[in-house]
Amino acid sequence: AGPQGRHVDDMLTYTALGTPEIVREYLSEFRRHADADELMLVHHSDSVEGRLHSLDLLGEADSVIT
Repeated sequence: AGPQGRHVDDMLTYTALGTPEIVREYLSEFRRHADADELMLVHHSDSVEGRLHSLDLLGEADSVIT
């Protein structure tokens, strides 16, 4: 892959996709692995509605991320 392809690959290295339960487990494990106090998340979507839906789903998962 060229430089642009590598950049996209790097951006997707740590990606949480799926149901709130799957995302919760992924983020919990990532947080433990990184020994992070907080996480910065980006919600990729081509629309505001899609990003808001992603935030709603994250809200379902977030209440139990440990």
